[in-house]
Amino acid sequence: MITKILIVEDELISSGELIRLIKKDTIQATTIETVQSMDIAMTLLKDHNHELVIFNLELPGAFEFLDFAIGSGVCLIMTINDTPENRIAARLIELDYLAKPFNPVLVKEMLGRYKQAM
Repeated sequence: MITKILIVEDELISSGELIRLIKKDTIQATTIETVQSMDIAMTLLKDHNHELVIFNLELPGAFEFLDFAIGSGVCLIMTINDTPENRIAARLIELDYLAKPFNPVLVKEMLGRYKQAM
């Protein structure tokens, strides 16, 4: 069961939509934290035991955060604006990603896979 999720997203509409979709019927997380900067996200990831981090690949410091987060063993999902360049970058990094605007069916499917794996 996933109990702690961290969302790193500077677009309040996107983070709100993710929270709504997570709470709707996918994961019954006990804690969902949202922040808008990678620096704060790194501090939270060091000090708390998040099982899943959903982060915006386009935020400043995202690649440094990615290096740190991979070493921590947390499950990661990236969010990207849906452009050909961003889809290529996401595939090269070889992590799951959600394109904005979010497709509720794809979000539910992806989070369901993580829920089963935990």
